[in-house]
Amino acid sequence: MNVKRYNLNQNILTNIEKCIFQYDMLKSGQEVLVGFSGGKDSTYAALALRELGYNVQLASVDMGYDSDWTERINKNAQAIGFTSNIVNVCDKHWLKTLGYDEMKELQESLFLLKDKKDSSFLGSPCTKCYNSKIIILGAIAKKYEISKVVFGHHADDMISSFLKSGFMYIDRWDYGNEIFNRNSYESIIEQSLIEINHNSSDAWILKRVETLMKNELAGTDEPPIQTIHKWQNNIDIIRPLIFIHEHEIINECNIFNLKTELSNCGHGDTKNTETPREMIHNRILKNLHQSKNGEEIFNWLHRIALLGILPSGRSKINVRNCRTKILGPQYRAGWLNDIKL
Repeated sequence: MNVKRYNLNQNILTNIEKCIFQYDMLKSGQEVLVGFSGGKDSTYAALALRELGYNVQLASVDMGYDSDWTERINKNAQAIGFTSNIVNVCDKHWLKTLGYDEMKELQESLFLLKDKKDSSFLGSPCTKCYNSKIIILGAIAKKYEISKVVFGHHADDMISSFLKSGFMYIDRWDYGNEIFNRNSYESIIEQSLIEINHNSSDAWILKRVETLMKNELAGTDEPPIQTIHKWQNNIDIIRPLIFIHEHEIINECNIFNLKTELSNCGHGDTKNTETPREMIHNRILKNLHQSKNGEEIFNWLHRIALLGILPSGRSKINVRNCRTKILGPQYRAGWLNDIKL
C-alpha cells in the first residue's frame, strides 16, 4: 500500500515521545495494536506512532450498532495508509479463542446491551460496551503476539474521568446524597463553572478534588498504562496521547482534512443520555478552552490527575474497582438507573 506521509506537528510528537519515555511504554520500533474506532483520536494515534517509527497495526471491534460501520472504518483506515483488522464482536472464530471467564463476561455484557430494560441491568452501556471491546482486542493482541494495545485517550479524557470520580465523592459525602441524582450532580458542575469563569479565590470544589486525589479517594480510569483485563495480564493498554489536548488533535485533523467518525455511540448522545463523565467533558472542559484563564486551569487539573499515577504509569488506585467501596453500592445503583438508555 502506498503510504501517505503527514507533516505532523513536531511539538505534539515530542510530547507523545515524552509520555512514552517517561512511563517506559514502548521500545524503539516495537509493534503495537491501535484500537481503531475511525475517530479523530485513534486516527491520530496511529499516524503519530507510525511517524515515530513504531510498527503500527490496527484492530477494530464492530459492535453491530450500525450496518455500514465496517465499510466506513475500512475506508478511514485505507485513507491514512492502513488496513484495519475488523472483528465483529459475535464472530464465532474469535469467540473460540476466549477462555471460559472471558466468554462469560462478554456474553453477559452483550445480553445487557441488547436488553437494556432487563431488571438485572447493573451497568451503564459505556461500561458494557467497553468491556466487550477490550475482551476482543485482547484476543486479537494475543493471537498476533502483540503486548501493547494503544488507546487514543488524551489529556481531556484523563481529566474528565478524574473529575467524574471527584464530583461523585463530593455529591455522596460532602452533599450527603446516598443515591446519585442527576440534578444534584449537575449543580456541582455548575458551581465548578462559576469558580472557573470568575477565577474565584475560594474555588472550593476544584480545591476539594485536589485533596481527594492526594488522599486516593478520587482518580482517573484512564492512566497511561493498565492491564487490558484480568484474564490477559500480559497485555497492556497504553495511552501515549495523555499529554496532548483534544483541541490539538482536532486542529491537526482539520489541517490534513482527515475524515473521521464522530464521537458518539449506538446508545445515543443527547443531554438526557449524557453519562456523568460526558457531562464534565461537554460542559466544563469545552468551556475551559474558551475562558480567560482556561488553559492555566486545564493544565493545573492535568497535573492533579497525574498525582494519581505511579512512576510505572499505572494508577495508584483502581478507580473502577474501588468506586462501590468508596461511594457505597446504593449510590452507584442510583447513578446507573438514572442514565436514560
